[in-house]
Amino acid sequence: MQAHAQETSRLAALEHALGSGDASERAVALEAYAALGAADLPAIRARLRELRRAADPLASTRALDAFRHAVGSRRADDVVDVAPGVALVLAQERGRQTVGAAAGILLERVGERLSTTESLGCVTELAAWGGDGMRQEAQRIAVRMGPRLAPVVIAARSSDERAARRWAEWAGGRLGLGEPGRFLAGLDDELVPDVLLALASARVMTAVPVVISFIDAPRSSTRAAAREALTMYGQNSIWVARDTYRIRTGEPADPEWGWRHTLDALFSVIDNARDEVVEADLARATAALGSGDRGSAWESLERALRHAPEPSGTTAGAAMLRLAELDLEVDDLAAAQAHVQVAERLELSPEDAPRRLALAELIAAERRLEAGVLDSDAYGRASEADPTCERCMELHARFEEAGTTTGPTPWRLWLATAAFLALGLLLWPTRRSAAIEPESRAEPTADVSAPNEEADATLPG
Repeated sequence: MQAHAQETSRLAALEHALGSGDASERAVALEAYAALGAADLPAIRARLRELRRAADPLASTRALDAFRHAVGSRRADDVVDVAPGVALVLAQERGRQTVGAAAGILLERVGERLSTTESLGCVTELAAWGGDGMRQEAQRIAVRMGPRLAPVVIAARSSDERAARRWAEWAGGRLGLGEPGRFLAGLDDELVPDVLLALASARVMTAVPVVISFIDAPRSSTRAAAREALTMYGQNSIWVARDTYRIRTGEPADPEWGWRHTLDALFSVIDNARDEVVEADLARATAALGSGDRGSAWESLERALRHAPEPSGTTAGAAMLRLAELDLEVDDLAAAQAHVQVAERLELSPEDAPRRLALAELIAAERRLEAGVLDSDAYGRASEADPTCERCMELHARFEEAGTTTGPTPWRLWLATAAFLALGLLLWPTRRSAAIEPESRAEPTADVSAPNEEADATLPG
């Protein structure tokens, strides 16, 4: 508690520097605000509340208008960032209310910069500030942040502060939160988990059927969030859980089961069904790889990863690396590179991890050679990463021994040879001149120009 108070006092000291008549001191304070991070969030939220309680809404509105005018805006509904106007206004006017409003803007921007659900809660503090200026600023932030702000808006609808609730109703209407299903359907995947948890935390009962539809989502983070959200709903989720269990199994859930037991049974049914599908697809992929059928192997792997983008176990990762090796055998570098990149996000065994690194280095070296550039070091790194990679060792040894851009395929060999022949043709006149006897160079023919005579004179004898 004492440490928390000290951090809040430190922010108050920053405001004092922000209102200094010394421009350099203000500049240092601005840099300090920009350096605040996630560890400062509790103190930031506390300081924003202190500033709000001490603020005069009318004076804050005048300050916000001044910041906005300083960046060239003359309309309150302009979606502009007023933060750059803070330094410009403070260079001229540094009253207590102006400095307080400036500090509020700068502290909120820390949360906006971090862009996490926790940090974006700072916007609610501005929305609760009071006065048209901060209300309009909170609305501008909502427009600027869009759906990323949805969890904060959902939470703010039950805020203790009337101004924050009014802002949340406005922002929620703009985002379309009144229809959770439609809103979530158009949301980026990475934003869905936070919204699901926010809906459950706010006890939005109309969202329960929507939340349960995500318990079988491909992304593990979304599935986990949906299941946690249903747990947060508790007994209020049991009716939808029973209906979903019946649809999934064709049998009714035991009426003696409580809500927790019903959810667990439902999750188990879903997970078992997915695991069976994924395991069958991985088995088909492994069989196709054994027969060298790249097309069928990729179809099965793609289907498995569509059902489970983050499958448990190392089978998918090993299969993807084997597919990349088959790609290399037919000289399909683009496909090999794409499949190694997919393997980067899959679980790999201790044996396959160095194998992936070696393939990545080998493919990069081959693509550079394809462009006529020999990177023998990359072949060396590939062979060092995985000494069991015969292809890596063979190519590294070949280039080390020959000292030429010999490629692993005929057409690349032709490309490398052509490059060296072109270089040889460019150097041929110099080599020819160097082979001429000294007395022959001393007696040029009549049609040799003076510049060429001078050039000849510079050649080694």
